[in-house]
Amino acid sequence: MKRNNAFQRKYIPHALLEDGNFTLESNSFYIAGSHEDIIYLGNHFAPLYLKAINTQSKTTQDIKIEIENYQLPYKRVRIEVKPPHFFVGDGTVPVLFKGAIADWKARLFSHDKAYFYQYKIMDSASIAILTTSTKTNANTLGILKSKKDSTQLSLHPSILKQQINGTFDTDGLLLWDEQNQSIIYVYYYRNQYIIADKQLSNSTEGKTIDTISKAQIDVAYYPNKAEYKLGKSIMVNRFASIYGNNLYVSTDRLGKYEEEDILRSASIIDQYDIRDNSYIKSFYFYHQPNKKLKEFKVKNDRVIGLVDNQLWIYKIKSEHLKK
Repeated sequence: MKRNNAFQRKYIPHALLEDGNFTLESNSFYIAGSHEDIIYLGNHFAPLYLKAINTQSKTTQDIKIEIENYQLPYKRVRIEVKPPHFFVGDGTVPVLFKGAIADWKARLFSHDKAYFYQYKIMDSASIAILTTSTKTNANTLGILKSKKDSTQLSLHPSILKQQINGTFDTDGLLLWDEQNQSIIYVYYYRNQYIIADKQLSNSTEGKTIDTISKAQIDVAYYPNKAEYKLGKSIMVNRFASIYGNNLYVSTDRLGKYEEEDILRSASIIDQYDIRDNSYIKSFYFYHQPNKKLKEFKVKNDRVIGLVDNQLWIYKIKSEHLKK
């Protein structure tokens, strides 16, 4: 499932320079955002706490977030930090709170508008979400926009293209491209990604170098529970990050002439230019052995990644940065 000799990568050796790493208390952290020298980490088991790591001074600070309502049935809280604001969201409730990093106090932004799996801050009044359409039961992209004292929801079911049932086959990663003011969606199970404008009114499609264009997934239906479950499937694009015109995709899929041993202590990251849908190069993100990358983000010339309980920080060498 990892091997595909139909494509060949162009590797840049030593494209990254290690800029530091931090050992965390547990492996339950996720990347909530970054600003200048500070990286914000959320914690799945302490949902209203942030850890702020200053990469310059090598110091950390624990931040307690206050929200307006603690009584809702929270299950999957996720914090997104985009200074000067931050959001706290739980798509199972569904609810979103918005606050300022000046005091870390959040007030209600949206409640009961739409259940969602992922959300991304576009600006202080607009949130992109991945949700399920009640009409088609398929994954759908949408926009939550605050206007005066209310929040409006608009869904755009035509953006994501169904291949099987519109659920597992359209699963993917929702990204926000701040520099181009674009919404990016990278499919998990096929070699495709979507670039859409801020209103989700226009979209184009790009492709990654893998050759799987139709999702190869095993979906089983259990009638006694009236639910579908995902079985053995080929994940083409595992993680992704966008910065400017550069889309970075991490995958376990091996191309021609590649050895599997490298994946024991490194992860593959492929780089694309979304302006002309071109593949640029690939490089290795090295980390501790026998552990898996679980998330990464690229901003400016910095690549940060979480591997188990370790935060790794690298800088892309200037000669390998594509403007």
